[in-house]
Amino acid sequence: MYMTALSMIPLSPYVVHKTPPSPDQLRLSPHLKSSLWNNNTGPDSHLRPDQSMPDGQLIASLLKCATGRPPRIHATPIDPPLPPIESPYFGVARQAAKALADFDMDRTLTPRDFARRLESRRRECRRDNGQYSIDLKHKIINSANAAQLLHVFGGVVPDLFTFLTEERLPEG
Repeated sequence: MYMTALSMIPLSPYVVHKTPPSPDQLRLSPHLKSSLWNNNTGPDSHLRPDQSMPDGQLIASLLKCATGRPPRIHATPIDPPLPPIESPYFGVARQAAKALADFDMDRTLTPRDFARRLESRRRECRRDNGQYSIDLKHKIINSANAAQLLHVFGGVVPDLFTFLTEERLPEG
């Protein structure tokens, strides 16, 4: 078992070795997994029960919220390359890249940007799913995960693009 740097949630070796997950690994704590990043990067489980892959459109919606100044140091290219075509994440990254085609990636996501997107995403879920509910504990967990994401990546949009679309750390 491996742990993610953001959540300390045990994950399968799939994260490190990129081998296809088994059905048991996909069922690994779906509630914890969805509270980590699927609330912002994956469709509601009511609409798409398979939560194993992020949604490029939702990632693009999150990154388009970025209003912060450009980062001082560029660790990764402003336009991060897509993963290899044989990668299971190629479709996700391509979908997000298309949605971000007219967007200036030389920005940073701020805590205010992320808070606005979290609230907007919760409204979308309530509108699209009559069964949607979120209690205070899960709001706090979701907000803490967002804060950790911002802290680890500094809000740098190209780095977040790589992490959210391919579920891997960016080069550099």
